[in-house]
Parts: sequence; C-alpha cells; structure tokens
Amino acid sequence: MLSLTLRKARLSGLIEYGRFANRYTEAFDRKWMHGEPPEPLLGTGDIQSLADLGNSFTIVDEMKIAPINKRLIMQLAAQAAAPLLPVIIVGTPTAKLVNAILKMVV
Repeated sequence: MLSLTLRKARLSGLIEYGRFANRYTEAFDRKWMHGEPPEPLLGTGDIQSLADLGNSFTIVDEMKIAPINKRLIMQLAAQAAAPLLPVIIVGTPTAKLVNAILKMVV
C-alpha cells in the first residue's frame, strides 16, 4: 500500500527538483562561467547553495519505494534469533561450541 505512494512521491520529487536544479545550474553557469562575475567566487553563497541543491536532489533520488533495507532485515533476524541462543548454548556440547567459534574467528 505504501510503496505506490512512495513511488509517486519519489517521481514527483525527481521531476520538481530536476526542473528547479536545471534552472539553478543554468543560472549559475551563466553568471559564473559565461558572464562577468559581479563578486569574487570565494565567499559567495552561490557555491554552497549549489552543493545544498545537489544534496537535496540526491536524497530524493535515493528514496526507496519500500521502507525496508538490508540493515533493517539484519536487525530483525538478529532479534528473532536472540531468544534461541540460550537453547543452542545449553543443548550443544562445549567442545562443539568452541570448535564452531574458532572456525568463525579463523
């Protein structure tokens, strides 16, 4: 249910941010590359604004259609396996546990 809404939001954001970013970078290019810069490049907010716009566009571009990722899956698996650890430790002979741990380490 949520993935369709997230997909639409991502596509809408890419279109809107893309148009805005295109206008902004064209204006930046006209001002600083093809025109006579009215001020020194160092100390101007234009560079930082362009970088901020790029970061904003990247955030929208990397938006996922499902609110799940590899880290979340690993956390869920670890939480599901945690209650089984005492059972495994009690039910497995010590020698086998030590050998298994050594194999994982080495």
